[in-house]
Amino acid sequence: MKQQSLFDLVNPASAPNGASCVLGMIRQSDHHTAVDAAAVIEPKRTELHQRVLDAFVRHGNMTDEQLEQLPEFNSFGPSTIRKRRSELYQQKALFPVSEAVNSRGRKMWVWGLL
Repeated sequence: MKQQSLFDLVNPASAPNGASCVLGMIRQSDHHTAVDAAAVIEPKRTELHQRVLDAFVRHGNMTDEQLEQLPEFNSFGPSTIRKRRSELYQQKALFPVSEAVNSRGRKMWVWGLL
């Protein structure tokens, strides 16, 4: 039996309870609570993308850690904001401009607008 990859996505044909709308947000092996959580976030993704872009306009270049700590994102988990930033990078709306050290002493990318 093939071991599932961490990145195995849900097949739309086997997606539980219409979960095909959250493809890319969940894995085949995810518990139904992950599917439910993704379904709550999915309608807000476009709005969150815009809010993340607006944050870069207002605050300038920043790391994921700095982005996640902005007051406008207090009601979201850090991974939700980081994922939206990642999607914006994949869409070529943000790009890495330099490196910085985070609060734990680890290197992180500093992101900026194109």
